[in-house]
Amino acid sequence: MREQEVLGLLLQGCTNKEIARQLRISDYTVRDHVSSLLRKSRVKTRVELMARCVSILLPGKSNRPPTSVGLRNESAHI
Repeated sequence: MREQEVLGLLLQGCTNKEIARQLRISDYTVRDHVSSLLRKSRVKTRVELMARCVSILLPGKSNRPPTSVGLRNESAHI
């Protein structure tokens, strides 16, 4: 349950200190929860963890390559 709360705040972009303050736990406990989440998700960074969560929530989006919004294909105008 606590890991889910930590994950939710992590997905909102909170730092460990902010998470600790909101949940009224120590920074070290937050660090332990984040480490556990990384290990369970088999990722190395918080960014990878967030990407994994997004790919689970939006499964159809994970197979598409990233797109560049607002860029035009210059070769089409030659």
